[in-house]
Amino acid sequence: MLNRGISLLVVIPPPDNHQSDIPRFQVGNFPPLFAEWNDHFRDAARRFWLHYDLPLGAFAGRFAASSDVFKRNDRLPSAAINLVTAHDGFTLRDCVCFNHKHNEANGEENRDGTNNNYSNNHGKEGLGGTLDLVERRRDSIHALLTTLLLSQGTPMLLAGDEHGHSQHGNNNAYCQDNQLTWLDWS
Repeated sequence: MLNRGISLLVVIPPPDNHQSDIPRFQVGNFPPLFAEWNDHFRDAARRFWLHYDLPLGAFAGRFAASSDVFKRNDRLPSAAINLVTAHDGFTLRDCVCFNHKHNEANGEENRDGTNNNYSNNHGKEGLGGTLDLVERRRDSIHALLTTLLLSQGTPMLLAGDEHGHSQHGNNNAYCQDNQLTWLDWS
């Protein structure tokens, strides 16, 4: 008789509901078989490469699977799902092109979405710019992607980040079913 093992991966994103009875910040408190989005890594990578205000030791801890958070209960480094961007928030390109959210199209007078993006427009708000500006932004994208792919843990890449997709500074585009969020695969 064949032994048919069943594999199951449970991914826990941080809860979005601020009204929930679940405490807002539970990263690292789930049992060993759970994998969790490591938003500690996201914030550290952005602060290190885009704001230059994170000490090297703190960055190294996040790069090495955030063991201070995930080593509890003998969890493996793979429990940390490292990310720089996700479906909610700036795309990778927007992280290097916008300092502020631009969610006016969402119909909530730009009150929706986080104001804490850890982004850096490199001196000019918006897409485009001089060759020097475009190159500095490209270098920041390369640094963030390299950090993500080489870090200890499980990398998560937002679809579209690999080819520079932008949502034009909209960091809460869930309600936009149009060219703002569609991926151009041509």
